[in-house]
Amino acid sequence: MTRVSLKTFIHKITCHILEVTLPQSCINCKKPGNPLCDLCKEQACGRSLCCVLCNFRNDTGALCRGCVPKGSRLSRVICVGTYDNILKNAVRELKYRRHGDLARPLGELLAQQFTKWNRNDTVNSYVVVPIPLHPAKEKTRGFNQALLLGKRFSEITGIALYPELLKKIKDTSPQARTA
Repeated sequence: MTRVSLKTFIHKITCHILEVTLPQSCINCKKPGNPLCDLCKEQACGRSLCCVLCNFRNDTGALCRGCVPKGSRLSRVICVGTYDNILKNAVRELKYRRHGDLARPLGELLAQQFTKWNRNDTVNSYVVVPIPLHPAKEKTRGFNQALLLGKRFSEITGIALYPELLKKIKDTSPQARTA
């Protein structure tokens, strides 16, 4: 049995009480019902399946021939949308404000974009490997957001999830502070 800090335990109980007593609302438009409503999810996907370097919309995620850096093997990048406004707020709420229920709609967005791109390949060609958190960081946060997103993505797409494939052994600075 794992030990949970008193702070994490109190936070989890408080969240459960709030979920039961207060109606859930969209983090962007405040519409009641979901942590991220359908309209805001749609708006979050404004820039999808395009060359991520020049924004040329190509419905494949392929990099334009002129955009590929010399010697690079990178050929395609699939993204949900531009990391600003709705998407940025949703990710920050998930990670830093412990709004774990946002993993569901964000995982659905990932699956939606993957399905748009992956029209022909079988799901057996892929695996989902969430990037782990250092155990101390996961204990403090109370969850690994990459694992939550990966689980939802895996449920929808049927792609196998391997959460134990990678292990974080060094406690590094938060990624948000490295830029």
